[in-house]
Amino acid sequence: MRINKFIANSGYCSRRSADLLLENGKVFVNGKVAQKGLDVSQEDEIVVEGKKISLEKEKRYFLLNKPVGYASTLKDPFEDKVVVDLIESKERIYPVGRLDKDSFGLLLLTNDGDLAFKLTHPSHNVEKEYIVKVDKTLKESDLKKLSNGIMLEGKITRKARFEIFDFKNNMAKVFLKEGRNRQIRKMFKTLDYEVVSLERIAFGKIKLGNLKIGNYRELNREEIEYLRSL
Repeated sequence: MRINKFIANSGYCSRRSADLLLENGKVFVNGKVAQKGLDVSQEDEIVVEGKKISLEKEKRYFLLNKPVGYASTLKDPFEDKVVVDLIESKERIYPVGRLDKDSFGLLLLTNDGDLAFKLTHPSHNVEKEYIVKVDKTLKESDLKKLSNGIMLEGKITRKARFEIFDFKNNMAKVFLKEGRNRQIRKMFKTLDYEVVSLERIAFGKIKLGNLKIGNYRELNREEIEYLRSL
């Protein structure tokens, strides 16, 4: 098994994060600095950032209604509040993708490195659904522009759906397959809107439902199989 996959399957971090750790010389195999692409097995002694790791026996899958103010990351010396602190789990889990600190709503967390890698890879096109409130009256013409794609940081955004949700309260529904950093906020900003609040309510067919902010639940078998089928 490739070293980055082993690290991800251990639940330590995602495969992409494992690659960064390898590039920075933070991974040792049998006492030697590991290189990307190295094949390893359970017989090898693998140490990541000073901690010996092994493969997880049980895969866990959680859905969290993330509150505002929590960073979608593992332990971080620069963040007082991180999402993993909200979930009681013996296994080391990490977020599937990100939901920015100022946003709230549905966030998946797991120790299944392969699934996390697959779900966050651009080729899988998982549609996420959001409810967005802005600071002024929404124009249908502006939502059409956003839906068709706009130039953002030198690259055209992919086609999406921006629809009026609550005209009186300046709220829209957004259906997005891309996942650039703070993308929805930046897209509205290009048309002089400020996002007041942003909530993710669905990840593909996985729905937030009536789960209260700060609470979490484990995914059921049907939901897990759905994610694996994507």
